[in-house]
Amino acid sequence: MQKSEATVTTQSDFVYALGASPSFQQDGICFAAKQSGLYRSQDGGIAWDYCFNAFRTKSLIPATAIVISPTFDSDRTLFVGTYGGILNSTDGGDSWEFVPLPSPAPIVTALEISPNYHQDGIVLAATLEDGVFRSINRGAGWVSWNFGLLDWRVHCITISPQFAQDETVIIGTESGLFQSKNGGRMWQEVASPVIGDLISHILLTAQFTSHGELLIATEDGKLYQREKNDQWEKLEMQTSTEHIQALISFPPQLSVSNRYLVFTETEIFCGTDSPVLPVKEKYSGQDLKGITCALAVSKKQSSPQILLGTIDGNVRQILLSHQFVELTLR
Repeated sequence: MQKSEATVTTQSDFVYALGASPSFQQDGICFAAKQSGLYRSQDGGIAWDYCFNAFRTKSLIPATAIVISPTFDSDRTLFVGTYGGILNSTDGGDSWEFVPLPSPAPIVTALEISPNYHQDGIVLAATLEDGVFRSINRGAGWVSWNFGLLDWRVHCITISPQFAQDETVIIGTESGLFQSKNGGRMWQEVASPVIGDLISHILLTAQFTSHGELLIATEDGKLYQREKNDQWEKLEMQTSTEHIQALISFPPQLSVSNRYLVFTETEIFCGTDSPVLPVKEKYSGQDLKGITCALAVSKKQSSPQILLGTIDGNVRQILLSHQFVELTLR
């Protein structure tokens, strides 16, 4: 039996994360990880089906994080974080295997997967109090790797697009930024202007592999950019006093160099330099409210789009265009 959005959504059905098939343009498959479980759309985010019916339990199974295989179109593999362990599916979300993490049961806050997953089988999991877990056998087993990690309260994790060559992983914790250059087995604190602050989001820019450039956001709404020679600049968020909920790059279809989008609970900002400017638009005749996460995707023969998760469990869509970019940065 399918559960519809109307039957499962409550006022507290928080959307923690979104994921999409690398072939989204062709297959329209995307996922929403929510407090009430995992949902899948196969029509570009219009209709959503509940993925956890196979568990046959009346209790909710929260989905706190999601990552999808870069070769999903052939291996149909995705990983979902939940309380106490990680779920993996090799049939696109129809059936699941639960792999528990060591007790006491940790909360999985974020997942990342190697861009070379089809060869190395590496998946990484960030947890709220137990640091980082690493799997080298496609999620069949997980090992804690926290050597050098001074803060095990990890809120975000990102992996280098050149991971197969540089093995770089970067995480944000409640007290700062840490980096691994051996695939997540050993960690070193990164000098930054936010030592002692909770880092909630990390975005690697298009210049990361050549110059190490990246963006970080803190829990209290500050945004910083690391430029060449490890120099940091604080980016002023024009008019914003809200927490940052998501950082994403522009989809490559727009051919916009080094521009990014910042999402707060009710606003969208766009920028390359400081100040980061707000987007003065309303979508579908409504103001945006309660944004919790965002994902850039693209549909075949249409403008690139963004999926937005909200605090009440809904997933909204907005379209991007060159006019959108011009409006934002003029």
